[in-house]
Amino acid sequence: EATLEIREMIREGLNATIIFPSGMIGPYDYGCGHMTQLVLDYAAGRLRVCVNGGYDFADVRDVANGVVDIVHQCPSGEAYILSGEYISVKQILRVLETVFPKYPVVAQVPLKVAKAVAPMAEIYYRLRRQKPLYTRYSLYTLTSNASFSHEKATSAIGYQPRKANESLIDMAHWLIEQNRVKKGS
Repeated sequence: EATLEIREMIREGLNATIIFPSGMIGPYDYGCGHMTQLVLDYAAGRLRVCVNGGYDFADVRDVANGVVDIVHQCPSGEAYILSGEYISVKQILRVLETVFPKYPVVAQVPLKVAKAVAPMAEIYYRLRRQKPLYTRYSLYTLTSNASFSHEKATSAIGYQPRKANESLIDMAHWLIEQNRVKKGS
């Protein structure tokens, strides 16, 4: 709905460009976004199982640079996808295992089980005042169509996102540098 509203305003003369980033990962999350929470939970040994599914993730640094380049180089009224690459939850955790080898993933939970448990997990984490990793929405997202193309942005501005593995490792090392987790946990 927001995109439709912006498109209407562009037709009325607004100087705007629409940018659609995919899921974002990488260092410098001073808050605690969903993927940062995943890394923190994994490093602390609280994430020993995973679910089937995955998503398209782009490094936040690449998205930020892409936004700046689009604003300066592209005409108003266009829309661009700033995506990265699809990576499964299992692959994400395998990458994190290279930095935090103490707590490897031991099992993969069937999606039906995860969906059944998600409402209870949301309540549990709300009572503990912690951010839940697996919610009904996050499970929906992990099984949705995450096939995005950044071809238009690549043609327009030379957008070339780095590999998800590199972003995850940089993210983990940044969290170590910030003393939010211990190396090797």
